[in-house]
Amino acid sequence: TTWLLSHNQSEIELVLDEGHISRDDRHTALCEIELELKAGQASDLFDLALELAQRFPLVPCDVNKAERGYQLMNPKLSFFQPYTCTLNQLDTQALLNDALTRISRRWDDFVYSRNWWLLVVIQREVSAVQLLLKAVQADTGLQTRWADVWQALHNIIQPAQLPVGLFVDRNNNSLGLSQRILRSIDKHIESQLHQLVQSNVLGLAILGLGKHLFLHTYDTTSADQVRAALVETADQLQTLDATSIDAQLSHLGDMQALAYVYRRCQCDTYNAINDYIDQLLIVAAMRQANQVLPSLQDQDSRAKLASWTRRITVELRALQDAHRGLGKQN
Repeated sequence: TTWLLSHNQSEIELVLDEGHISRDDRHTALCEIELELKAGQASDLFDLALELAQRFPLVPCDVNKAERGYQLMNPKLSFFQPYTCTLNQLDTQALLNDALTRISRRWDDFVYSRNWWLLVVIQREVSAVQLLLKAVQADTGLQTRWADVWQALHNIIQPAQLPVGLFVDRNNNSLGLSQRILRSIDKHIESQLHQLVQSNVLGLAILGLGKHLFLHTYDTTSADQVRAALVETADQLQTLDATSIDAQLSHLGDMQALAYVYRRCQCDTYNAINDYIDQLLIVAAMRQANQVLPSLQDQDSRAKLASWTRRITVELRALQDAHRGLGKQN
């Protein structure tokens, strides 16, 4: 269905596509809106998209119909071209665009797959956007929108702290346990997800940043600001109390942001910060497990979880070692 709209001084075509893409016995549903500028200013295109996103839970995504069709033959196929660089060659504009595309594509994947782990990955990417926007001193309203997205994701993930810790623990031999525990809190997660979708904080944040990047061009000065922010954030993490789990968890967003940027910039430091995050998640999960144990009805799950938590003293020492390792990497 097609409409030709007048918005400010521009003409914009709005197309609603509904149906499905199929191959043999496999198919995927399709329901999307496309906006095309026929005449006028591109900024009007963003303004109309933002108005629509305020009324409906619309989230931008660049996955087209051809890619969705090919994915029915090969689920791992992607048209996405990742951005990589070095810290010395960092391009703030490209880094933000890359993060924006990753977030929108990851959310699209989650909508179709309901793979809850994707939300953890999205939160890391959102953390990186926050760090970058703060570093270049972007509009405070834009920064607030992305802070709201991070908080909304945190509200979903926080109750799942235990299965997340079980999932990232390479020494855990019972991944099925994390799935069983996740199912036990499924109603709460669904409730928080519903709030996230209906408020559309993600869609509005993506569109807001997209418009910002269209109107602003970041030069080499911004790259210097980002590098300075990375050093400052890393220094702050080293001053944290290595014996306080809560103090470290309160800076989880900073850790996630560092890990994301280090990964994109191909820094050796990435492994150290990523291992540190995983270790913190494991210890935090073990601490939460002691509160969950009495409520578990399944005797097998209770026994496996109790066995897992007995390693907490060893894991605490490993966390302190990982924290010290951050200083050696710098």
